[in-house]
Amino acid sequence: MLKAENKLLERQKEKLKEVKQASPYLAIMHSLKEEFHQIFDSNKDLGSGTIALLDWLKKAEPYYKNS
Repeated sequence: MLKAENKLLERQKEKLKEVKQASPYLAIMHSLKEEFHQIFDSNKDLGSGTIALLDWLKKAEPYYKNS
């Protein structure tokens, strides 16, 4: 779950697929993690990176509750 999806071995990809199917909530969380990493990998300037991060925060907010 923590390793970048594009760096997984085939058997790890299969296991991840099984976990995602077993738990839709974990699938969403994993997707959010991958999107978060993509923001830093694909945005090369402060403006577009900030906008992408703010969009991600709005999308992720319902899944990260305050205690």
